[in-house]
Amino acid sequence: MYVRSVCARCNNQCGAKYGGAYVDLVRRVAERIGDVQEFHTISILSVKRPLAILKQVMFQFVSANGPGFVRANDWVAPFIRNTTNRSIPSDIGIYLFASNTRGARRTGISSHINLSQSSGFNVVSEFSFWPLGTVLSFGRFSQHGLAPIHHWVDYPFDYKGTVDLHLAVNPTSSPYPVDFRSKSQVESGYPGDSPDLRLPSEEDGKEMVKELVRRSGGDEKDFSFSGHPGTVEKMAKRGILRPRTK
Repeated sequence: MYVRSVCARCNNQCGAKYGGAYVDLVRRVAERIGDVQEFHTISILSVKRPLAILKQVMFQFVSANGPGFVRANDWVAPFIRNTTNRSIPSDIGIYLFASNTRGARRTGISSHINLSQSSGFNVVSEFSFWPLGTVLSFGRFSQHGLAPIHHWVDYPFDYKGTVDLHLAVNPTSSPYPVDFRSKSQVESGYPGDSPDLRLPSEEDGKEMVKELVRRSGGDEKDFSFSGHPGTVEKMAKRGILRPRTK
């Protein structure tokens, strides 16, 4: 599977510098994951060239999200182009997980509100292709099942040592980023009128869209809202959403 998303020069340069280390990690995960059940953990010990892997992960997000993403995040291009550059913003989170789900899940930059939390929203991008999933977050993202690797910037590019990696095996049955519900959990559907659910305010929605546009380099018209029909109906009744009519 391939997609034309970057020029040959960038693709070849990054592949030569970073691709080998990343492919080696993917191969080791593929050899280990086998029939490991969802929500279990596998350990990949003595991983070599951590900074090269981190840079390859970021290069994949460039490929997935396009030039607008690079323009909106001026640290990305210098970080990828220069092997010695170890500068990423303190609020950027980069994570890995393993997956036994065959296929891919690429979500681009998206934002979401967890209706079971008291406040706040997350802006993330996911690029997953069996057997490894990668997540980029704007603002550190605390979720079980994600192994942080942003701290690998502490290792120089020519680091001779190794690091250990412990990866949760997460299902990717839903189309939504960082949604690690099992297939049965997805099919069980809407949680109904649970008193623990909190519908976002109009201010929450506006702030979420503003941050999404700023981080992605896109335009508000490039995005659409999605959610369970029951949630959408409730939000529309409260005036939080203004559904478009055909």
